[in-house]
Amino acid sequence: MVKSAKRSQAIPLSDRVASHALSRRAKVLFWLLAASSTCSPAVFAQSSTIDLMVTAKLQPSCRIFYTYPSNATVSFGTIQTNERVDDTSAGVLFQCTQDVPYASYIDLGQNANGTQRRMKATVEGSDYYLSYGIYTDAARTIPYPTSVTTLGSGLTGGYGSGIEKIAYLYGRTLPSSIGNLPLAGDYTDVVQFTVEW
Repeated sequence: MVKSAKRSQAIPLSDRVASHALSRRAKVLFWLLAASSTCSPAVFAQSSTIDLMVTAKLQPSCRIFYTYPSNATVSFGTIQTNERVDDTSAGVLFQCTQDVPYASYIDLGQNANGTQRRMKATVEGSDYYLSYGIYTDAARTIPYPTSVTTLGSGLTGGYGSGIEKIAYLYGRTLPSSIGNLPLAGDYTDVVQFTVEW
């Protein structure tokens, strides 16, 4: 007796594609669920704390920023003749920590004659001088201190406030320089402004 051959039924292509897509979606859903479970915030039942002390020691100090209107310069500009008094002014911006006593002063420069400040120009191998003064007041009556004093003189000293302050410098060429009229030229001097605390 001849057995009849068992025919396998072929699965349509559309069904196979749909089944494959369903399987992929199932895998993606599985990994999404797994990822979401691992990202869930942990719930803790116990805790332990400690207080941390935060400290800093602020040293008393002062800091000079700059001068104005021209940085690091006190300029008399162009003087047509030194047979008259010529004035100028400038300011030094500085800052001291709060309640710190400070005093400021300006040395006599590089060309002083005794206690008299002078600017110098070298013309044709000879040195010529132009005397000038620096004062603490607009009337040019109180000379700026040339050394440290107790809390300064006038507005040159005091106590720091923690905010920026301005030390005003009022310059004037002096009639005493008329004696021997110097030659025309560029006159300069270098003075040092100091704040002590």
